[in-house]
Amino acid sequence: MKLLYGSGLEETRTQDIREALIRIKTEMGELSLNPLMPSTNPVCERFLTSLPGVGTKSARCLMMYTLGRKTFPADAHCIRVLSRIGVIRKSRDHREDQEKLADLVPANLAYKLHVNLVAHGQEICSAANPRCTKCPLTRFCKTPRSQILTAPEKHRDGPTVVDLFCGAGGTSFGLARAGYRIKAAIDNDSWACQTYRLNHPEVDPDRIVCKDIHEVRASNLLDPKATGPVDLLVGGPPCQGFSTIGARIRGANGEKRFINDPRNELYKEFVRLVRNIKPRVVVMENVLGLFSLKNGYYRDQILQDLNHGYATRAVRVNTHAFAVPQRRLRALFVGISGAHFGDKADVIVTNIMERLGSFRNPGPTLSQAIADLPKLDQNDGGEVCRKPTRRGRLSAYALEMGAGSQTVIFNHVSRPLNIRDQLLYGLLEPGEKGHDAVEKHGARHLMVYRDDIFHDKYRRLVYEKPSPTVMAHMAKDGHMFIHPDPDQNRSLTVREAARIQSFPDDFIFYGPRTYQFQHVGNAVPPRLAERIGAIIRQEVVAAGHVW
Repeated sequence: MKLLYGSGLEETRTQDIREALIRIKTEMGELSLNPLMPSTNPVCERFLTSLPGVGTKSARCLMMYTLGRKTFPADAHCIRVLSRIGVIRKSRDHREDQEKLADLVPANLAYKLHVNLVAHGQEICSAANPRCTKCPLTRFCKTPRSQILTAPEKHRDGPTVVDLFCGAGGTSFGLARAGYRIKAAIDNDSWACQTYRLNHPEVDPDRIVCKDIHEVRASNLLDPKATGPVDLLVGGPPCQGFSTIGARIRGANGEKRFINDPRNELYKEFVRLVRNIKPRVVVMENVLGLFSLKNGYYRDQILQDLNHGYATRAVRVNTHAFAVPQRRLRALFVGISGAHFGDKADVIVTNIMERLGSFRNPGPTLSQAIADLPKLDQNDGGEVCRKPTRRGRLSAYALEMGAGSQTVIFNHVSRPLNIRDQLLYGLLEPGEKGHDAVEKHGARHLMVYRDDIFHDKYRRLVYEKPSPTVMAHMAKDGHMFIHPDPDQNRSLTVREAARIQSFPDDFIFYGPRTYQFQHVGNAVPPRLAERIGAIIRQEVVAAGHVW
């Protein structure tokens, strides 16, 4: 207890302590709080707060540290940190905040949370000068988030973007790194929108629209006070009408129309918003199957649909050529507005597509991407856990992802495995698949799929190669993504999948783990989006336009 000598406070405190000790000896029969052990928490708190000089916080500290009670003493540090990250709204009455937190904090977390919040408040999140650059909770904290959102416009003067089907925000994240300003984003997945809001504090929360795209109008996405057109509209609408059913959809003139397939309603809405918003540049990212099916017929239909006022081209890309540690083949469609760029539109789009198609900056290996992450067994890890100090040299990629600066790691939880899968995983060497286990070890009894058809259903990855395509199917199981390290007999975690997609370690995914895997698998790798944005911007500027 800190006494303010010379103010008279020390005499008051000394008197309080003397009277408290007398009361304890009189009522307990000894100078000890042990007789309170059988009592309930309310009884303990009532007795302790009846002692002179003991308030609610002090009483709860005594209960937690001395009596081992699962209670939460909320001091100024706890209240400050939790109010800054939005758990409570700080009031003027300390006791009111105490009671709010007493109801919010789970009893099993009370001790650890109190100790860590006090330490964090003292060392990082101080009242006057918080050290936000050293804080692992920056994504959650309203102090740095509000500073980013209200930053002067001169620091946010890049081309504007509207991101349709934004998902968790991989495209937006990459474009922001390329100097773009994200003005609006839309998705109908509430968990994806929460993830987007968390990781994009620079975007006005009112312009992150969680709604069915059929119900969205341009006015929902655009700020009525904004002047000038949107510079870039991006999106990856799901296109499922690739079967012969799609070929039977015909227009009024007898032509088969991709846009009229009812399963491509989302693509149709994408085209509608392009025509309503009239951006300077359009980018649509999608599966490579759009190129090959029907001998490119679907690709040509999409080019025609986007060609209203735009010079359009399509190109296939492999994300590994864009410094992503993953082989992921995708189709890109780019349109340049003739209304904004005139005769130069065709030259600009041609140059962009030539550069994208020929770009070669091979990504790192799987080892360089994920080997530094904490080792786990099956059913191990945590949504938030402290990252152990790693010995040895980190790859340049791992350092860029945050391996050298992050003190905690998020979304690093491994799936539980039944005994059958544990045994089967253990038989696979790096690069081997379930079929190999059947051939080499007679392990057909461990396979739940036909090994003559589903060769890839069980696959152990290889450290020395890039990863195969990370897919949303990982939400169902991880059998196709068994960790390359035989000592980690498990499938990949969300964090590892995110690293492979080029999401940095401080990009945090919300929601149940199945949704987290979906959001990672469906995302455009930020590194790919960043390079696309940079090339577009460079070619527009080279053509004599200010961007």
